[in-house]
Amino acid sequence: MSEGKNGNDKTCSTVPKIRDYTFLQNLLLLCFGSLIFAGITEAYKSDLTTDKSLVKEYYRPLRDTATTCTPLQNQLFLKHGELAGIYQLVFDEFNHMLANPEIANSRDYQIVPISVMKAQSKAKTELQQLSEQVSKCRGEVYQKYEELALVTGTYNEYKKLSEAHFQILNDGHKAKKAAVPQEIKEMDPKILMQLMRDLTRLDLSTDEAKTSYKNHMDSIAIPVIEYEVVKMESEQSAFKENQRFHKEVTSIFLNEISVRNSPSILSRLF
Repeated sequence: MSEGKNGNDKTCSTVPKIRDYTFLQNLLLLCFGSLIFAGITEAYKSDLTTDKSLVKEYYRPLRDTATTCTPLQNQLFLKHGELAGIYQLVFDEFNHMLANPEIANSRDYQIVPISVMKAQSKAKTELQQLSEQVSKCRGEVYQKYEELALVTGTYNEYKKLSEAHFQILNDGHKAKKAAVPQEIKEMDPKILMQLMRDLTRLDLSTDEAKTSYKNHMDSIAIPVIEYEVVKMESEQSAFKENQRFHKEVTSIFLNEISVRNSPSILSRLF
């Protein structure tokens, strides 16, 4: 009887116990999951730092350059208008002196045409300087557009928009060239210099000489003034187009940066 008991005990002792790994599996899964989550979080932090640097290293320089360039381009088209106005003053003063030749000998009056001519010279110099500054800063702005497009991964979209933008600017430039008055196209520097020499020998005491002088002046001054207005309008159109394009592309850049800086980690996973 006792042997039977002992035999049963041996049999029971040799039966292996089935272990439950459910808890261990859950624990490992929890640890593994926490590591994955930590890795994702660190990657997100790293991306967030990088995306914030996009603002500091790329967007802000673009904004600062554009902020500097915009008023310069605004001044440029206004300066064309100013120069057109000064040309008109010169033309009007010329006609006034031609109609009243005796006042030209007055020292008090001589200050007037001299002041107008000085203003013309100053405006032309400033116009040239502004033109060079705008050309330089616009180049810098376009370079910064491209850099920001590359680092935000929006270059293809930017390229498409920029091609349309440059087409608009080129069309405006062609229209400006087409608007050059025929009188200006036909101006020959050699002929003009000879004309000036001939005019110095005219006897302005006669009505015939005055009429000849005025006709020559009309043929030159009127188209020059008109074309200066055309250049002003052309620059103004370019200014407005640049403003439109700037808003369009910076909106794309800022949207992309905003998406990258979204606080939702799940949105980055899915």
